[in-house]
Amino acid sequence: MLRSKACISARTISPSTPRAKSSKRDCWIGKSTHSLAQATAAVAEGADYIGFGPLFATPTKPDYQPIGTDDIRRVHELVQLPIFALVESSCTISRQF
Repeated sequence: MLRSKACISARTISPSTPRAKSSKRDCWIGKSTHSLAQATAAVAEGADYIGFGPLFATPTKPDYQPIGTDDIRRVHELVQLPIFALVESSCTISRQF
């Protein structure tokens, strides 16, 4: 059975707000995060999953510091939720491996 999903920005509301307003009790609420502190805060706020990134520098998010592979490894140690690494969908990132 597919569950409904929603992802909210790290700069906005806590996951508890849309969850309280949703008529779908099986809805997963995720939070987009850009640092280890935001990732652990999302857990405390009740997120069901997190987006974490950007993994590499990207022209679509020039104001965000890339997190890199060390922080991905660390967030997996700190957070016991599904984690989705945020990457630019471009062939250029394959050159960075």
